[in-house]
Amino acid sequence: MTGQIIKECRDQLKEKFSFYIPFHSNLYSHDLVNDEIICKATIEEQEYSLTVTFSKNIDNNDPETFTFYAIFFKKMMKFLTFEQVGRNCYNPKQSVTIQGIKFGQDSSQP
Repeated sequence: MTGQIIKECRDQLKEKFSFYIPFHSNLYSHDLVNDEIICKATIEEQEYSLTVTFSKNIDNNDPETFTFYAIFFKKMMKFLTFEQVGRNCYNPKQSVTIQGIKFGQDSSQP
């Protein structure tokens, strides 16, 4: 349900944050906001109010830093339509076929 409320509040949140990543009950952003932000949404004729409160600044030594970067890069790759293959990523729309190369087969056979 929280995800639906955040989607409904998207325009209101964009007014306050230039960039944000919703994840579970957290809203990650590089913008510092000292005031509480209250967004209102209506879902299935039910009124909801979403209150965003600044909790802390994540520095490089914080254990949540890795989680933030992992979420950030996964969302960025999805936005760029990259696909993950092992540890690497590629864009299938820009793939190039190389004639005469067969992966996964014995190259000594004709």
